[in-house]
Amino acid sequence: MGSNDDAIEPGEGRFHVRLPEDYRHFLVTEGSMARFVPPADDFLMIHAAEELIEINAAGGFQDRFPGSVVIGGDGGREMLANDFRQEPPSLVLLDVSAEDWSMKANISWFGPSDSCSIRSGVSVAARDPGSRDA
Repeated sequence: MGSNDDAIEPGEGRFHVRLPEDYRHFLVTEGSMARFVPPADDFLMIHAAEELIEINAAGGFQDRFPGSVVIGGDGGREMLANDFRQEPPSLVLLDVSAEDWSMKANISWFGPSDSCSIRSGVSVAARDPGSRDA
């Protein structure tokens, strides 16, 4: 079951951002997901709007990665997040063991969120982590 704007707005207000349109669309139409995604059958969770504040607070992500909002992950050490330090925000994969943005070895950059699809799985354009300012 999908979320509505009333469920999305508290998270946006807490993090002082407007979530990317692809993620907002996903939240409204799907709500959340937890499944294996082809072609590699990697496990992917994308959190419901109602879970964003609690998940981000529990991991201390705003303290370690200012400007990030974790929206999902692999069920283990990797967290899928939007990086709102620039416009448009990038979709990034954060290792929970990373202390901050300076630990580039533990961060994968995918590119602007609008180049990614979060509707029926995730397809992302690879991006060189060294090409961004941290």
